[in-house]
Amino acid sequence: MSVFSKFFIKGSHKIRVEGIKINQFLSDCLKNGIPLGEIKKKDELTIECMVSEKKYHALMKKKYSNQYRITSLKNMGLPNLKREAMQKKGFIIGLLIFLYLMYYQSLFITEIDIKGIDAIDETDFRSSLMEIGVMEGNKKNENLDDMKEYLYMQYEDLAWIGIHYIGNKMVIEIAEKTNPPEIISYDIPCDIVAQKKGYIEEVITKYGTAMVEKGEFVREGDLLITGMVSDEETGEIKYVHSLGEVYAKIIYRINITEEKTEIIKNETGKRSYGLRLKIGTLDVESGNSNILYSHYNRKDSPVFDIMIPFPMKVCLIEYGEIDVAYRPKNEEEIENSIALKVNEYIKKNLPKDAEILNKDLMYEEERNIIKISVIIESLEQIGREEKMIPIF
Repeated sequence: MSVFSKFFIKGSHKIRVEGIKINQFLSDCLKNGIPLGEIKKKDELTIECMVSEKKYHALMKKKYSNQYRITSLKNMGLPNLKREAMQKKGFIIGLLIFLYLMYYQSLFITEIDIKGIDAIDETDFRSSLMEIGVMEGNKKNENLDDMKEYLYMQYEDLAWIGIHYIGNKMVIEIAEKTNPPEIISYDIPCDIVAQKKGYIEEVITKYGTAMVEKGEFVREGDLLITGMVSDEETGEIKYVHSLGEVYAKIIYRINITEEKTEIIKNETGKRSYGLRLKIGTLDVESGNSNILYSHYNRKDSPVFDIMIPFPMKVCLIEYGEIDVAYRPKNEEEIENSIALKVNEYIKKNLPKDAEILNKDLMYEEERNIIKISVIIESLEQIGREEKMIPIF
């Protein structure tokens, strides 16, 4: 076994020995069976060396301590590590408990984020998840394929579903089926009714009898073309499948606002920090009372977030100072911004095949705000087929 191994396993001290007769000290240690290791001569009166734990105490008890100044520089070796570990036992136990809680809480769901849900009732959807044990606070379900199959069976309107975890958050993304308009067979009598309100512009009747004329105002569900026709020769009433197109002028009214100045925010680089502790309904944070910034951005970074054995969350809060400046917009910028908002509304609310007939904008200025009332007139095909019940 090497000298280093002996010193490490049994424990050792790195010592400094100072005195006039340093060579005599080395000779005496050799005669008395006190092995020294890694001897380094610092000057004529000083050496540094390694001595075992046991022999170190022997050195301090003998005459050496009277003739030489012996200083322990460092306590080394396995016994010392054990001693330090015992002294830090509470810290180590706490660290192990903390690591275990971190691992244990990673097994549970803290949040369920459902994306893409529209026609399906979200409350009902979450209830379906609860029936298979998927809810906040429960353990993660690793068999995601079984979850998908269950949801497909529960909801026929699901076209696609994706499930994955981001940390303790379960993310469910769904795509719902788009129900196409009902196609009525040509041998089934039907009417054509209005699917929205507007002013009739043109009626093109291919089969059936027109019930409205240009300029009439109709509401949703009003009869436009009926499938009840009278034979010109016999006067007999027949019920047919109406065919035709009805175009109407639809009026949309919206109100939008536009600021006359632009807010410019620049980070100054100054930062301050705080902590947020949330245990159950208790929510405490430090740092916000000491912020000297007039304007700042806030960022919460979770450090610790568990649900079991009780909900507890610790966040590091970063406050970043920002410099706020105001720049007046020129006329072209304001007009472009208003046009963009109007076009976004048209794209979202009007059919793709709608023809824009007119756009009227009325402005009203109030301090730093411009209020705009917009009237949009469009030409749209508003007829849809609806089964009729013949009256015999």
